[in-house]
Amino acid sequence: MASDALPLSHPLRCTLQKCFRTLQEQHETWKSTLAACTSLLASLSNLAEQMQASQKVAFANTPLRDFPDLPERLRHRQQGAAEALLEELWGKLLELQKVWDAVGVHVASVFQQYEQQEGLCQERALQRSVLCPSLADMLEWLLDVERFYHGMYPLKASSV
Repeated sequence: MASDALPLSHPLRCTLQKCFRTLQEQHETWKSTLAACTSLLASLSNLAEQMQASQKVAFANTPLRDFPDLPERLRHRQQGAAEALLEELWGKLLELQKVWDAVGVHVASVFQQYEQQEGLCQERALQRSVLCPSLADMLEWLLDVERFYHGMYPLKASSV
C-alpha cells in the first residue's frame, strides 16, 4: 500500500528525497548567509557615513591640528576597513553562488533521473494521493525553487 502512494521507481524516489533534503539544507545556508550579508552591508554603510563625515571636518580648526597626518592616516584606516568589509561581502556572495549552483545541480539530477525512467505510467505519476503529492507537483515545486534562487541571485560568478 505504501508503494502505491507514489508510483515511482526506487532510484527516482531516493533522488527526490535526497533533493528535497538538500534543498532544505541549502535554504538554511542561504538564510544564514543573507543575514551575514545584511550585517556586513550595515557595517559598510556606517563606515561610509564615517568617511563622509571625516571629509567634512576641518582638522586645522580643532584641537586635532597638532596631528598634521591625522586626516591621511584616518582615511587610510577607513579605506582598509572598507576593503576588508568588501572582501568579506564578496566571500558571502560566493557562498550564495554555491547555494545557487547546488540547487541547480540537484534539480537537474532529479529531472535527469525522471527522463531515464522507463515504463513510468504518466497517468499514475500525475495522480495525487492522500499520502503523497503527484510526481508532476514535486517536479513543479523543484522548478519553482530553482526559479526562486535564480531570481534572488540572478548573477553568475563569471559575470560578477
